[in-house]
Amino acid sequence: MTARDAHTFREYHGENIPPYVITSHRWSNDETTYKDVLKKRNTTSKGWGKIEGFCDRVQSDNGLLKAFDNATCCDWIWVDTCCIDARSSAEVSESINSMFQWYADAQECYAYLTDVRSIPASGDVSEVLDDFRKSEWFRRGWTLQELVALKCVVFFTRTWEVIGHKCAYCTGAAK
Repeated sequence: MTARDAHTFREYHGENIPPYVITSHRWSNDETTYKDVLKKRNTTSKGWGKIEGFCDRVQSDNGLLKAFDNATCCDWIWVDTCCIDARSSAEVSESINSMFQWYADAQECYAYLTDVRSIPASGDVSEVLDDFRKSEWFRRGWTLQELVALKCVVFFTRTWEVIGHKCAYCTGAAK
């Protein structure tokens, strides 16, 4: 789905896949589905708000990246809840089998942690870091796969503040 317009899907195959950001999050009862995006429905749900938050963050980061010569901007974003048509068992099965490669091929992963509070105005991040250590994100089924597959994972609080990252680029361990 395009990060500029959270309502547009496009399929890419083979060598023509543009740079993209892949997302990671805890599912809730109110996730936006493939059909929701196609029909532009449930736009006031928390799931829709999360997708728009991911898209807004990618757009914002693209604005910053344009200042650097070698930076790769991403106009595309992949969100599992709405980029997989769960009505098709064949598509769900193929997606599960392809997931590791999709994460490995992404430019970055944005991990949205709804159970991590905002950074307080005082700048004291001790409680935020405690929330981070206890986050349910670390107890979900896909966490290990995402951490192993990805070159870069950026972690966000519930208000989209960056609280840390796992990034091979920063340690010199990139491909």
